[in-house]
Amino acid sequence: MRKVMIGILIVCLYGFPYVFYSMYQDFATTSMSGYLLMIGVTSVLAFSCKFFSYSVFIFLGNIVSLLVS
Repeated sequence: MRKVMIGILIVCLYGFPYVFYSMYQDFATTSMSGYLLMIGVTSVLAFSCKFFSYSVFIFLGNIVSLLVS
């Protein structure tokens, strides 16, 4: 049960539109610092999935992120 709850939390965090925010910040301020946020969040979420052995949630999270953005 705990594995499923943590997996759902990770998928929900993938669903936060951080990719859109990063691209919007680049467009609005012509600064590439937003992409550091995107790379950092994606890396942390992927590492946490791999650390807890939730490889399926990496793919589900990326699909959710694509749909939301």
